[in-house]
Amino acid sequence: MWTTDLPFERSPHFRVIRGVLASGVMTESEIRQSIEAGIPGAAVQVRDYTGGGDHFEVRVVAAAFEGHSLVERHKQVYAALGAAVDGHTIHALALKTLTPTQAADA
Repeated sequence: MWTTDLPFERSPHFRVIRGVLASGVMTESEIRQSIEAGIPGAAVQVRDYTGGGDHFEVRVVAAAFEGHSLVERHKQVYAALGAAVDGHTIHALALKTLTPTQAADA
C-alpha cells in the first residue's frame, strides 16, 4: 500500500523536485536550490548553456567533497537533483565539483 505522507515528501528538496516533475522544466534557480538543499554549505553556480532549459553547466564548491573521488562527488550532486536528472527535465549536466581548497587554487 502506498502512502502519501513519507518523510522525504516533507523536505523542501522534495517539494522543488515534485514541482519540476509536474512541469517537466527546471530553472537555473531551482537546480541551484536543489543542490544547496542536498549538499548543505555548497556554493553553486548554474548556467543554461543552450538556452533550451535542459542543458546545464554546474559548478559546485563544497567541503562535503573533501576526501571523495570525482565520481563520488558527482553522485552527491545527482542525488541532490533526484528525479530531475531523468533525461527529459535535465537532458545534459556538465559538472565541475571542487573542494573549497581546490576552488581557491583555481
